[in-house]
Amino acid sequence: PILLPSAPRSVSGLGRPMASSSFGLRRRGVGLALLALLSSLAASSSVASASNVLDLTAGNFDSRIAQDADAAFLVEFYAPWCGHCKQLAPTLDQLAARHHPDGTAGQKVTYIAKVDATKQRALAARFQVQGYPTLFHLSPRGREVRKYEGSRGLDDMSRWLDGGYESAAKLPPLASPFGPTGRIKGFLIKMGNSLLDLHGAMVDRGWSEFAAGGLLVGLAMGLVLTAVIVLAVSTEPAPPPRRPHQE
Repeated sequence: PILLPSAPRSVSGLGRPMASSSFGLRRRGVGLALLALLSSLAASSSVASASNVLDLTAGNFDSRIAQDADAAFLVEFYAPWCGHCKQLAPTLDQLAARHHPDGTAGQKVTYIAKVDATKQRALAARFQVQGYPTLFHLSPRGREVRKYEGSRGLDDMSRWLDGGYESAAKLPPLASPFGPTGRIKGFLIKMGNSLLDLHGAMVDRGWSEFAAGGLLVGLAMGLVLTAVIVLAVSTEPAPPPRRPHQE
């Protein structure tokens, strides 16, 4: 018999496991690379979102200013849609990193803060904010208030906070947001907004608009009268000092 040569064995059977193994290694490598990329992106986004700039509202503004007896504040009034405010945001973050307390002995502390003027209308009214962004420097406990109108560069603003503000004009007492006029103006605007919300709630619960409005107008008049009395008493001039009795 003639023996025919047997067909050569295919090496494909041996190659398939090797190909699938290498494909698995490549897939695992890509997965690890993607995981590392996502981790780095998450870390960078968390660092970018972290900010030392304080968010102030009408509810915590006065208490936060009075909390640190030796700290000054630079407060920005902004609007979320304001393009100039968005451009200034990174500079404020850098200012906060420079001027917030770091434990250095004798450090001159200035907190950087921001107020959303579109939501905190009463607070913006106290400072007579008419455009965005508007920045004010507050000395410790708000004793002196100055409006910042200089360059918005990081170094210029930093030098101003380090002492340049002393050459800027202070707001007069009657125009100061911490004076009686400023506080009462903010109180009245806040009260008006609250009364409007209360009127809507009363109407939703079945009150007629006339009855709810009449009741709230009476309440508002009483509050305004109280505010006027407080203003008159707080601005009353102090009596002259007594002269020593001469015999």
